[in-house]
Amino acid sequence: MQSRYSWDDLRFLLAVARAGTLSGAARSLGVNHTTVSRRIQALEEHVGVRLFERLSSGWATTEAGEDMLASARRVEEEMAAADRRVIGQDARLSGTVRVAITDVMAVAFMADFAVFSEAHPGIELELFAGNHPSNLTAREADVAVRATATPPEHLMGRRVSGLAAAVYGSRGYLRRHPPHATPLADHAWLGFDASLADLPPARWLREHLPQARIAGRSNSGLVMQEAIRAGLGVGHLFTFQGDADPELERVTQPEGYDFGLWILTHPDLRRTARIRRFVDFLADVCRDKRAAFEAR
Repeated sequence: MQSRYSWDDLRFLLAVARAGTLSGAARSLGVNHTTVSRRIQALEEHVGVRLFERLSSGWATTEAGEDMLASARRVEEEMAAADRRVIGQDARLSGTVRVAITDVMAVAFMADFAVFSEAHPGIELELFAGNHPSNLTAREADVAVRATATPPEHLMGRRVSGLAAAVYGSRGYLRRHPPHATPLADHAWLGFDASLADLPPARWLREHLPQARIAGRSNSGLVMQEAIRAGLGVGHLFTFQGDADPELERVTQPEGYDFGLWILTHPDLRRTARIRRFVDFLADVCRDKRAAFEAR
């Protein structure tokens, strides 16, 4: 059965009962006294009884008003308790942090995530690996770790590092196609698919080698690395990724691009303790890794 009044109605009832006057209730509620009078009158009409006696000395609750006032106080206490629980959860370092991150970056940070988890056992990390830009507004993720030159304007974040990339090939492939004797245009190339066509390395390949033979494409940095290791061809990798693989060698020198590594979150979440702690932790980690990320 639907209630004939709401918590908002009870707020007006409580305010008038405590102040004893319309003007006092209006001041406490931040409205004018006409609004208070109209809301009380509407509430009385809804419940079908008189809740206040209008006396020259002020407004006094009737017997029915006292009964409703007792209920209103209980509702007020429950609402306040609910607010405290929610605020307390946000203030405590517990709960879930959803992180949207690419597969390459997830691997790069996995050992650091383990350190964070051990330090904060009450926080559960949910890692969504992929290149699709998760919707932080709709809470598909709380934090996004993205390599980009143009982070969304409606999000808060910081650029924590630049990123350098180079062309790599496997040792076996490069024995068959020595870089010093093989022009770049004559290599078999591994490229990114259409979903990553705006990445700087993808643009570089289109602009510098438009006639290159593409042996394969992928939307995954890890798949790209495995394809290069298997000898399908040469392709771009982040230097921190390629240099760490003993089966790979650089074909070109590292190149910095106009994008950087960003840690992003929604402004509404910036004061949530667990998210703030995770973002600050990850920013510190990126400062330590910056030389590797930028190939310095």
